[in-house]
Amino acid sequence: MKVLIIQLLMTLFFLGFLSKSEFDESEILEFQASLKTVQAFVKADKERLVKVKKVTNIIDNYNPKMEMDLKQAITAEIYNMSVKYPNLDM
Repeated sequence: MKVLIIQLLMTLFFLGFLSKSEFDESEILEFQASLKTVQAFVKADKERLVKVKKVTNIIDNYNPKMEMDLKQAITAEIYNMSVKYPNLDM
């Protein structure tokens, strides 16, 4: 969600450039590159959230009485290890 807010702010900032009578093509290219970076972060975060939700649901199925904090800690550790070790699928 934070990334989406950043993307919106960058868009508004860019629209400020458009209100100027002159703007440099390099500014537009720089903005486009920044926007692509933000979009990549949003995509990666969405994928991360899907994986985290999947693992949390699996834990919840087998341990419904486990505290949510512990579930989230286990899920975070599994996710971090899947990033560190590409062979580990989530």
